[in-house]
Amino acid sequence: MFHTTRQIARLLLLVSAVLLAACGRSDLLPNRGKGGADASQAGGSGLLGHPWPVFGRDPQGTRRSPVDTSGNTGKLRWRLELGPGQKSSPVVSQDGTVYVYSDDRTLYAVAPPTTGTVAVLKWRYTAAGTDGGVDLHWVDSPAIDTDGTVYVATSDTVFAVSAPAGGTNGLLKWSYQSPERFDSLGSPTVGGDGMVFVLGAQLLALDPQGSGSLGVLKWSSTVSGGIMDPPAVASDGTIYYGPGELESVKPPTLGTNGTLAWSFPDAHVQTSPAIAADGTVFVGGDNLRVNAISPAAGGAGPTLKWSYRTGCIGHSAPAIGPDGTVYVAGYDWDLFAFNPDVNGNGEVLKWRWYHQGEHGLSSSSSPAVGADGTIYVAGQGNLYAIRPPASGGDGVLNWVFQTEGTEVSAPAIGADGTVYVTADDTLYAIQ
Repeated sequence: MFHTTRQIARLLLLVSAVLLAACGRSDLLPNRGKGGADASQAGGSGLLGHPWPVFGRDPQGTRRSPVDTSGNTGKLRWRLELGPGQKSSPVVSQDGTVYVYSDDRTLYAVAPPTTGTVAVLKWRYTAAGTDGGVDLHWVDSPAIDTDGTVYVATSDTVFAVSAPAGGTNGLLKWSYQSPERFDSLGSPTVGGDGMVFVLGAQLLALDPQGSGSLGVLKWSSTVSGGIMDPPAVASDGTIYYGPGELESVKPPTLGTNGTLAWSFPDAHVQTSPAIAADGTVFVGGDNLRVNAISPAAGGAGPTLKWSYRTGCIGHSAPAIGPDGTVYVAGYDWDLFAFNPDVNGNGEVLKWRWYHQGEHGLSSSSSPAVGADGTIYVAGQGNLYAIRPPASGGDGVLNWVFQTEGTEVSAPAIGADGTVYVTADDTLYAIQ
């Protein structure tokens, strides 16, 4: 199983890279969580209680912050070099600690400096393992629970880590090894009920409490894909994920087997889903399209609301803005803004921001959106802040921040509007 699963995972990454390399510009043809009503969908802190606790910001994967970021001018606030190796997208806790995971299996906890522009490494934790590290890509990130526990996944094991009472070494609370050894597990996410979800050869639902030093599997469900981007969890507890088919799984009421509610084979899923307030699921596909899918209702199957060809998607998960606009970074260098609901022959594309220059947006760096509507998205060595046009026309560039690296992660937004990214081995705080 070791060789088979890992080889398939690496093959899928290679195929994805080849598809991305083949993509270029193309002509485009229109073709509620706890804590208050609609808290998770509107960008409220929700059950997790942190400004950016998981890759998708909230269980629904909207990548939308409740914070007004209009005062962010794109200047360096602080930075910290974290050593060689590719770094994950950051997540941000309630106390301002920023967590980043590295392909050398190390989790870093970083605090802002009291003075100057060099941050402080609070503590680190290096996960056990012998398979040579972690195959990180841009959608990977840690996840933070309500009590501050941080979850990370290696190739076949999930680790729950807490901050030390003293010293600089994080503490292992528990670990859980997948039944499928060397399973190429994806990033953990945390549902509205606190359950920890991880995708591999199975969808694993883990008890956040664990049992002593061991993680506890509450239930699982067989999945049809290979390498997995983080799943999204709807307000009713339904879990959505890819790759390939968009699959919908209901937690079991009895027993330990989740129930496949439905699947949508034609979605060609290649990204984490984003779930709108009305339940519509948005995904990017390896058929070079962004797809809007209405979930099954009243015994009927799921339906495709609309599909739009962008040229190439990569692993850029959709983000959902305050007004419901859906944003996706295309590999043909541009940011796309879509109408969430299109009736009859209505236009799907609202506007587009055309990148000017040699190196464009990263199709694997998902956008993040502030409460003021500013969209933050990474390119090759840069972070861009883009605002919607006042009326019609194209998106407008607010500012661009140039890093010293080339591979820039998906951004995360903190409680004060600071935007965080990693670029190669460095974490940046931009305000």
